[in-house]
Amino acid sequence: MHFPRKTRHPLQWLHNPDVNLTLSHQNLVEHLSSDIQDLPENGDIRTYASYRLVTRLAKQAAMAHGAESSPLSSDDPADPRSFQFEVRLLFLPNQQASLLLQSPVLPWTA
Repeated sequence: MHFPRKTRHPLQWLHNPDVNLTLSHQNLVEHLSSDIQDLPENGDIRTYASYRLVTRLAKQAAMAHGAESSPLSSDDPADPRSFQFEVRLLFLPNQQASLLLQSPVLPWTA
């Protein structure tokens, strides 16, 4: 999930729920990134609340984008069987990315 800047309107200085929600999503992913960095040697990130919340966020994002067809989904892209997400650290300005976490393939119903 990438969080690009959105265009602003004067009214948004007073009321801007879309940007507030996007900022809270970004903060949640950053919190998970911090938890990954602080994870003990044999720790399990799946026990952290930030991991469970980002898993839900990834699932909602997949639902919002129509859960594009892949070998892990059924023939009907609107009815996937599973999903997977990654957390990457993006280095600017050259746009190189470092993989912090790749989730296991998760069942859609979980």
